[in-house]
Amino acid sequence: MKHKQNGKSYHIGVDTGGTFTDVIVVDTDGNVVIGKAETTPGKFEEGVLNAITDAGQKVGLGLKELLDRTESFVQGTTVGTNILINRNGVKTGMITTKGFEDTTHIMRAIGRIDGLSPEETRHSAVVKKPVPISPKRLIKGVAERFDSFGNEVVPLNRDEVLKATQELLAEGVESIAICFLWSHLFPKHELEAYEIVTKAAPNVYVDMSHKVAPLIREYGRFNTAAIDCYIGPIMVKWYQHLDKVLRGQGLAKELLTAQVWGGVVPYKDMLPIGTINSGPVGGVAARR
Repeated sequence: MKHKQNGKSYHIGVDTGGTFTDVIVVDTDGNVVIGKAETTPGKFEEGVLNAITDAGQKVGLGLKELLDRTESFVQGTTVGTNILINRNGVKTGMITTKGFEDTTHIMRAIGRIDGLSPEETRHSAVVKKPVPISPKRLIKGVAERFDSFGNEVVPLNRDEVLKATQELLAEGVESIAICFLWSHLFPKHELEAYEIVTKAAPNVYVDMSHKVAPLIREYGRFNTAAIDCYIGPIMVKWYQHLDKVLRGQGLAKELLTAQVWGGVVPYKDMLPIGTINSGPVGGVAARR
């Protein structure tokens, strides 16, 4: 049933899945309509526009008029999740504390069963160890060290950071994760390395482990940073393009994205890894 709305504003939520793109539109009176379209891999924005158009028809508005009246626009997606599952992210390098280059390969010796349910661990003999995001040739160690009390045991060797960056660029990496010991408490060296790397490689996506996962235990922190860098360039480029397309169709409000910790942020402030599993979490958050 169509509802011709006059002078109302709208809130739009979009979920771009692997098969379908779903849209929910809520007006100022709380009326809800749903739109749906096939997802269009390679040109995800087309699926988004088609789904919004489908919802707009149900309220008697064209695409541009609906977007012009939109007060908030939240985009959720499984794109990042699918990149990780299909292992088709970008070539990712890592710069880490010298002597700890194998951290993401050793996996605390529990890589084969880490994260599995109790039922799945019963079949651990046939479970394969996951392939690390960065192969060993793309992990470079540099001299630096803080201890757990915040004492600078070894100053950051800035020349080694620059050399590591140049070597990774020669390998054709599109992103670099900076991962140092105890950085979740004392990020000084990661911040210094970030400055060096971004200056030497301005077109490469760079992130730091203390920013992505400020938690104790380096394996989880390093691996989280690596995954963020693995999907990051693709996610950022996609959101930038989507924002441009939506603005061209009349959206004036800021494009927001769902994050796995249960909220939304402007897409320019998102952590790409935060989009992974953000859909189910968003459903729980919306139920409150």
